Amino acid sequence: MIIYQENKDNFLEDIQNRDIQDKIADFYLEKLGKRPSPSEKRSWQNSLTEVYYVLNDQRIPNESRVTIEYNLPSTNRRIDVIVSGTDNQGKPTAILIELKQWEKANLVATKDGLVTTFLGGNPNRETVHPSYQVWSYFQFMKDYSRLYHQEKLAFIICAYLHNYKKANNEPLLDKHYEYYTKEAPIFFNGDNRLLSDYISHTIKGPDEQGIINRLDQEPKQPSKSLQNDISSLILENEDFVLLDSQKIAFEEIKSLTKKSKNDSQKRVVIIEGAPGTGKSVIAFQLLASFLKQSMSVSYISKNAALRSVFSTKLINKKSNKNDQGQRLTKSRLDNLMMGSGSFYKTMPNTYDVLLVDEAHRLNFKSGMFKNKGENQIKEIIESTLVSVFFVDDKQQVTSSDIGSKVQILTDAKSMNVRPENIKILNLNSQFRMSGSNNFLEWLDFALGLASLNESLKPDLTLDGYDFKIYDSIDEMTNDLETKNNLNNKTRLVAGYCWDWVSKKDPNSYDIDLSPTFKKQWNLSNDNTWAISENSFEQVGCIHTSQGLEFDYVGVIVGPDLYIKNGLLKTNPLARAKTDKSLNGLIGLIKKGDQESLDKAKLIILNTYRVLFTRGTKGCYIYFTDPEVKEYFQNLLIKNCNE
Repeated sequence: MIIYQENKDNFLEDIQNRDIQDKIADFYLEKLGKRPSPSEKRSWQNSLTEVYYVLNDQRIPNESRVTIEYNLPSTNRRIDVIVSGTDNQGKPTAILIELKQWEKANLVATKDGLVTTFLGGNPNRETVHPSYQVWSYFQFMKDYSRLYHQEKLAFIICAYLHNYKKANNEPLLDKHYEYYTKEAPIFFNGDNRLLSDYISHTIKGPDEQGIINRLDQEPKQPSKSLQNDISSLILENEDFVLLDSQKIAFEEIKSLTKKSKNDSQKRVVIIEGAPGTGKSVIAFQLLASFLKQSMSVSYISKNAALRSVFSTKLINKKSNKNDQGQRLTKSRLDNLMMGSGSFYKTMPNTYDVLLVDEAHRLNFKSGMFKNKGENQIKEIIESTLVSVFFVDDKQQVTSSDIGSKVQILTDAKSMNVRPENIKILNLNSQFRMSGSNNFLEWLDFALGLASLNESLKPDLTLDGYDFKIYDSIDEMTNDLETKNNLNNKTRLVAGYCWDWVSKKDPNSYDIDLSPTFKKQWNLSNDNTWAISENSFEQVGCIHTSQGLEFDYVGVIVGPDLYIKNGLLKTNPLARAKTDKSLNGLIGLIKKGDQESLDKAKLIILNTYRVLFTRGTKGCYIYFTDPEVKEYFQNLLIKNCNE
C-alpha cells in the first residue's frame, strides 16, 4: 500500500510549504482508516526535511518518483522512502531508504543483525540494525513479487541516519555487521551529498511506468525460490514429522482450505491439544505445504521467544549453507513468522491461511502499550480466508489472554462465519513427557484443574517419565546441570515470585535460595534462551518457555502456592511486583473481589501446569514451601500405593 507518492519536484515543494506531514497524515487516514500519532507526524517533518536536502540535486531527475511510507503487502512494516525512476539503460529501478533519527547505537556482538540504542524511553533497547532492517524488507518485497523477477529488476538499498555523527570506531560499521552494511550502506549526519551521489548514480531517468505502483498492485504470491527454500527447511527436518492424530488434523485442514479456495467462503478451524500433542508440528507442516501451493500464508504466535527459537533451530539444521545463504533463509523465515498484533491494519482476506500457534495467548489490544486494534481473534479472522487456531485453554497465563475455544467460536460467529464452516479438531496423542498421559492427568488432578481419571494406573509408573521432587535446590540443580552438560537441552524455570532486580542492576541476583544458588531471571533481550549456550545459568519464566520443550526441566515453585486446611491454595499477592501477568487484578483482589481472585488462581495454576510440562524426558521440582512439597509428595505416594 502506498501512503504518499509524488514526483520529485512536487515532493520538494511539499517540504518547502511545510505541509508534508499534514499531507501524509491525510493519506494515512484515508488509506488506513486512522490518524497517525503525533510522534509519527513529527518524525515525518524532521526526517523528510533531511531527505529534501538529499533530493534537491539537479542530477536526480525531476520526474523521478518519491514514495513515502510504502506498506509491505500483508504486513504492518513500512519502507520509509523509495526513490524510483530508470537507470542509464532505461530499465525501471528504485532505491529503498530506511530513515533513523538515532544519535548513538551499540554493538551486540553475540547476535546477528541486532544493536542497542535509545528507543521508547529505554536507553539500551535491543533492535535490528538499520541495514538489516531495510535489507530484510527488500528480501520480503522480492519474495512476494513475480514482477520483480520477471522483469529482472535491480533495486538498491541504504539507511540514512541524519542525526547520527559517525564515531572513529563506529559500532554500526563493525565487522560483525559487514554483510548487511555492504548490501545496504549507511549514510550518517553530514553525508547528504554522498547520499545524493548514491541516488544519482542509479536513477538516471523518470519513473514513467510507475514501478512501485505496479509492484503494489500485483497479486501477492510466494516466489518459487521462497517456496523451495522454506519448504525444504521444514519438510527435511525430522523434528516436524507428523504422527497419528497430527496427520489427520493436517489433512483435514488442507481439505478445508481447498474448499475455501474454491468457494471463497471463510473457514475457522480450532485445534485443541494438551502440551506435547504436536500443535506446532502441524502448524509448520501446513506452512510448508501451503507455500508449495503458492498460497499467501503465515505462522502466527504472540510469543516472540517461540518464533525466535523455532527460526533459529530450523536454520541451524541447515549446516551445509554458507553464511550468506543462512542469513537469507533466516530473513525469509522470520518474514513468514509474525506476532499476533500484526493484523489490526490488514485488509480483509489479505491472506489465504493464517496459522495461529499458542492461540490461547491472543489479546484484545495490540502494540507495545496495548492501545492498538480491537480484538486479535477478530482481526486474524478478518485478514484471511482460512484461520487455524491451535489452543489449550489450560495454558492461558495472563489476565489479558482471551484466546479460549469459546471466545474464538463466539468471535467467528459474530463475524458471520457460517456454522458449517467452523471446525473443531482434537489432538489426543501425547509425544512429550515420554508419551505419558498419566503424568499430565495426575498433574491436572494435583493442581485441582481436573478430577483423577479412573483409568489411571494404580502404580503411577509414568511410563518411564523421570519425575522427582527434591528437598534441596542445590541437589536438584547439580543433577540437572549434569544432564545439561550432555547436550544443552536442560533448563531451570520458576513461578514469577521474585522481582527482576537485575534489570536495573546487572550485578544483582533475582532468585536467592541458598548460599550456592543465586541466579538471575532470563528476562533480557535474548529470545533464544531456550537453545543458547550458558542458558542453564539463568532461570526461565512462563514468558520465555511457553510453547517450547527441553529434555529435562527443573521447576522452582514459589510462595504463590500454599496449603490451607490440607488444600492447595494460590496467593496472587506473592507474585513479583515486576510481573505483569496479573495486571488489573491485584488492586481488585485487595478490595476483596472474588471474580478477580478466581481468575488469578487459574492463571497461577495454569502457569505451573505449563512449566511442569516442558520436559520431554523428565521434570524435577523444588518447592520453596515445605507444606506444598509434602502435599505433592503425598499425592504421588498415595496414587502409587492405591
